[in-house]
Amino acid sequence: MSKLNSIPGEVAATSEIEIIAPNPSEYIPVNVPPFVDTNNQTDIIKLHLEAEPPQPLLFIGYKGTGKTLAFASVAYQLKIPIIQADLSENTKRGDLIGRFILRGSDVVYQLGILPSAILIANSVGKAILVLEELNALTPQMQKVLNQILDWRGQVHAPEIGKIFRLNKGCKLLIGATSNPSNYGGVFEINEDLRSRFATLWFDYPKKEDELKILHAYGSTDDNLNELLIRLAVETRKAVDRNEIEYALSPRDLVRFTQIMKIYTSKFTEEDALKKTLEIVVLGKYEDIDERQLIARRIESIFGLKIGEDLNDSENR
Repeated sequence: MSKLNSIPGEVAATSEIEIIAPNPSEYIPVNVPPFVDTNNQTDIIKLHLEAEPPQPLLFIGYKGTGKTLAFASVAYQLKIPIIQADLSENTKRGDLIGRFILRGSDVVYQLGILPSAILIANSVGKAILVLEELNALTPQMQKVLNQILDWRGQVHAPEIGKIFRLNKGCKLLIGATSNPSNYGGVFEINEDLRSRFATLWFDYPKKEDELKILHAYGSTDDNLNELLIRLAVETRKAVDRNEIEYALSPRDLVRFTQIMKIYTSKFTEEDALKKTLEIVVLGKYEDIDERQLIARRIESIFGLKIGEDLNDSENR
């Protein structure tokens, strides 16, 4: 913790009040899973970080395609802090800018995500801020982001009479992730906010890239890998046809192979495969029609019957 008027890169405070400031070392990643670059994503992140000034970057794409992991991978490579903020419709101005809180009998100021990221970048020299699920923010809260993303590059906290700015030579890349607008429970991104970002779309990877992803996580059985990818592709097409609501992502396939390895330590290979298909794949579908469709596709692709109770219900 520190005094407001002792933090570099800010306009002097009109009064002295203690704030809760971030510890930059806590934000340097120590363990990041493998990220397989399929479209020069890490090179693009580095170029945007090194630009003068750094250029905000928005990744839009389906769940489980590595949007957040790409940013984390670069931070890990460069050994710089990454601040990851999970946004939602309940995110308030105090979460973004800051708020007064009681600490014992004293009133202190707790910094929000945005000024915290600036202070971390000022302390270390470089940092990445990732705003997760940008389109989960309400339109009103989206407006709060504008001043840090444009030529001003600042955060104004009027409650304490301060403006937080980057020090000369320090860099803060502001990244964001977003799901496609056809996902439920999201808002449209305001045009004025969207215009402040360069945008890269994350599609599902090509087959050869999805194989590389599975290899990176230790899955060497390419016969199984190709069957999994075929099933995933069929679920994605079924979502496009509005037959089901959930498409299997690369993250789901990685999780599948990891859990199957656990099950093979106890069960035969066939039983482990059946149990993993039932728990990791079929378990994602609640609607009986969707479960029956997925069970049929599993039988067609893997030659295994799972969820026999579904067949019973279908024949009733």
